[in-house]
Amino acid sequence: IERIHAHLSGSVSVPVAMSAMLIGLPDDAIAGACRDLRCSNDTIKAVRFLTSGVERVLRGQASELADIKLLLASGRFDELCTLARAVAGADRLSTAKLDALCVRASSIPIEAIAPAPLVNGDDLAALNLPPGPLYGEILNQIYRAQLNEELACKDDALAMVQTLLGRRE
Repeated sequence: IERIHAHLSGSVSVPVAMSAMLIGLPDDAIAGACRDLRCSNDTIKAVRFLTSGVERVLRGQASELADIKLLLASGRFDELCTLARAVAGADRLSTAKLDALCVRASSIPIEAIAPAPLVNGDDLAALNLPPGPLYGEILNQIYRAQLNEELACKDDALAMVQTLLGRRE
């Protein structure tokens, strides 16, 4: 615990401080410890997000534009970077991939972080796709492609839906 806290500079949020104490534990143990401490659901969610994200950012596993935008959209990106820097300092790890991520994230315009989805469930229903788990899978893939700037408009997104469904027009 102290090894990571020693690398946190200044005052940090409760989720960052708790994450520094709980990092490395299994997710269910982290959630249980937070519940035992009577943390709010928002704090539990934040701690779980931070503890699960540190390794991803230090290893450069959040390299797709969509991944970076989703991290930024979480509202906890700066906290994640703070915690990752502290872990890197405590474990004597390189921050090169984290530094590159932060530079790339800073170049993304605010309005491009979490745009409204180009397609939604109503669009899938209009294609006579029966409601079910496939909706979420398709909508997730379409939104990731949108965040990766692979789709420019709704027509592009609907064409991708058709491709995903195996229907060619």
